[in-house]
Amino acid sequence: MKRQAVIKGCILLITSSLVVIGGAAVVPALPQIRDQFITVPHSDLLARMILALPNLMITLCAFFAGWIIDRIGRRKLLISGLFLYVASGSLPFFLTSIYPILLCRLVFGIALASLMTTSTTLIADYFSGEQRNRLMGVQAGCMAFGAMAVLLLSGFCADISWRAPFLMYLCALCVIPLAFKYIHE
Repeated sequence: MKRQAVIKGCILLITSSLVVIGGAAVVPALPQIRDQFITVPHSDLLARMILALPNLMITLCAFFAGWIIDRIGRRKLLISGLFLYVASGSLPFFLTSIYPILLCRLVFGIALASLMTTSTTLIADYFSGEQRNRLMGVQAGCMAFGAMAVLLLSGFCADISWRAPFLMYLCALCVIPLAFKYIHE
């Protein structure tokens, strides 16, 4: 595999892993989030919605992400999704009310849908045959490993503060310059 193809493959594998990190990162902090907002009516339900809302938005938006890919282009949607991931994922660290946090999680789900759809589409675009099959298998492995590693790390973060796991979404900042440089239509 050529160097450019390896770099593109790595970027897309990392981007795919960001999708799994999206849900797993806040799981250990959910009891603390519930306790933080205990005076808010239905705080238990609202805290659980922090995990559920991104998945709902993935379900609703993944189809449209495929349509948007064909209209505006894969690169634009991938990079926009990465910026949205960083912003909506990490913003709850700074928020003091559960309702804006829930709004961020809705937007975060849109970012996840765009990343999930574009990373898989770009793998299919850039690679073919055995290379594509191998990369799709590695993608599944990276996503599983990413989920396991993030649960462990986010547990440590949640021990510090219920807010700390939201900072894990800043890791996507490392991918953005690489996507600008190496991902093309």
